[in-house]
Amino acid sequence: MCSESQLACACGRHYDLARWNALPLCARFTTGALCPRVTPRPADLLVEIRVCTNCERQITRLTDSARASERS
Repeated sequence: MCSESQLACACGRHYDLARWNALPLCARFTTGALCPRVTPRPADLLVEIRVCTNCERQITRLTDSARASERS
């Protein structure tokens, strides 16, 4: 999983966790949506996809449901 402190986009822009959470959410996939595409998979795995404010590319982050629900 990626670092909680810095998330980077291909354009070089970095986001701390607070700024990441402020980005527009494109999609969030649960373990059920990923099965059987991803193995092994923890039961609480989430994939969040957000949009970079600098270049508008999508950025993906692995997290778990407990952390995601704290920020939603």
